[in-house]
Amino acid sequence: MPPVIPIVETQGRTIEGNGVSRPYKCFGADGNLYFVKTAAMGRDQMIKDWLLSSVAMRMNLPVASAALVFLTPDLCENQNELVPGISYGSREVVHSIPATKQLLAQTDPLIAARILLFDWWCRNEDRKFSLVGGNANLLYLPHEQQLVMIDHDSSMDEDFRADHFWALHGLADRKEMFLPGQRHEAREWLLRGVAEAAKLWDDLPEEWLQSPDADPRTELALEGILEMLNRFQTDENFWNVS
Repeated sequence: MPPVIPIVETQGRTIEGNGVSRPYKCFGADGNLYFVKTAAMGRDQMIKDWLLSSVAMRMNLPVASAALVFLTPDLCENQNELVPGISYGSREVVHSIPATKQLLAQTDPLIAARILLFDWWCRNEDRKFSLVGGNANLLYLPHEQQLVMIDHDSSMDEDFRADHFWALHGLADRKEMFLPGQRHEAREWLLRGVAEAAKLWDDLPEEWLQSPDADPRTELALEGILEMLNRFQTDENFWNVS
């Protein structure tokens, strides 16, 4: 299991943004600020967020650093949705601002195309804009002109709607990785992602998966996750997105 960062201070739930989970802002012993999501917010969602964020990191995508953090009982007192034990923490992206449609157009086209493919691969509809705005779950670093991905707790969605994905995704026009000439590279990249997901599953804290009495605490299973992630090899429609 990766190193676990002790939380030393909590600052209440976030008020900015419109994410459903509204994580807690917490300072770690390493001096960094983390946005912490606990099992009380949905254990499956916590697992998805840590797993897919960690996979994205290993696929060299720009994503907020995913961490395992530890909360003591004292820190959780009078905090309704903080649970003692190991939780998921997303490290603050310093100097970032929320991404807008205008800012998306200023970013590296290859990175944008890979983010789109990644979201299609892991069935993440939750990076969307509409005619009236939206929450793309993307931050932007102005100095680097770089996007940063956040919030993957809606990935691996059993109710995933392809039509909604292509109508609303903030990067839906960046389909370069789906072109026939790019598919060999894209397949190799996704194969790497499948392998990383399998390895990272073994790093999940045991307390996320089962109780001390060995009762299951999640409906997620590695076999089902790998079956879903391998669609690019088994589903001929995966690449037909024109």
